[in-house]
Amino acid sequence: MEDVGALRLLVIGGTGFIGCSFANWASERGAAVYVCARSLPAVRALVTGIDVMLADATDISSLRRVFDHAKPDVVLFAVSQILPRSEQAAPYSSVTAEIKALLNTLECISGSGCKKLVYLSSAGAIYGGGPHVFGEDDPCSPKSLYGKLKLQAEQIIAILAPRAGANYSILRVSNPYGPGQDPFGSQGVIPIFTHRILQGEGIKIFGSDQSRKDYIYIDDLNRGIWGSIARRDNQLINLGSGTSTKLETLIGLIEVECGKKALTHPSSLGSAEVGSFSLDVSRAEKLLRWKAETDMEMGIKKTREWIGTLTQAQC
Repeated sequence: MEDVGALRLLVIGGTGFIGCSFANWASERGAAVYVCARSLPAVRALVTGIDVMLADATDISSLRRVFDHAKPDVVLFAVSQILPRSEQAAPYSSVTAEIKALLNTLECISGSGCKKLVYLSSAGAIYGGGPHVFGEDDPCSPKSLYGKLKLQAEQIIAILAPRAGANYSILRVSNPYGPGQDPFGSQGVIPIFTHRILQGEGIKIFGSDQSRKDYIYIDDLNRGIWGSIARRDNQLINLGSGTSTKLETLIGLIEVECGKKALTHPSSLGSAEVGSFSLDVSRAEKLLRWKAETDMEMGIKKTREWIGTLTQAQC
């Protein structure tokens, strides 16, 4: 990235797993980083020097104040309000929050001098899953409301970002994991399984343990996001490891790292959830000169070590 020291980055949704991690990543590389979020992070920590503004992006007046203060060159939109497993119980305000926040972001970008919007989409939810290796030009068949809203957000950006005077990168991300992902929450099988196995607690297996998914380590994802910022055109790009891992194999790797056997409990897969998916990441390799470098064994090791520090802090 040219003149990174002068880059002003605003991360909307910057206290979630990816947003917080990338904010730290960019700050450590010299960018002036501003974070907009409704609350402070729970298990993650933002590095010293990041300017945190507590604001609700669905409130246009609040978001305008954020933009006036941050004066961003680049916006990373990392807001996500609902999950496929819990979307049926989500209130209407949560279901519509991401689209409303996105529309407000585009309105604030217009005339602000911001030249780039990076949007974090979801590969598995967008493509709908299956045995096919999905590339960016393949048809999208989202099963969940979450996936349908992500696809709608992509379409909104493709139409309105140029009108707002900004280029865009839409990044369809596979399953991210690593240090900073909440092991006590409901999303992210690798930290959740690792924590529960370390504690001798059972883990739920939703659907078949023969299902396969693409998992990407957070540092690799951060490099991909960083590379997309440097592009001055509009792109739709898959970001994943480029390989799929069977759930049975994943559990085995976590067992080896933890030195304990998992107590597994089968559970049915919800109709809105994706069982298996694999990504073609050749476009990212070509356009961003990027590919994932962290193998599953090393990624799980680093995740387990980080969870160990959380456990010690609780003692």
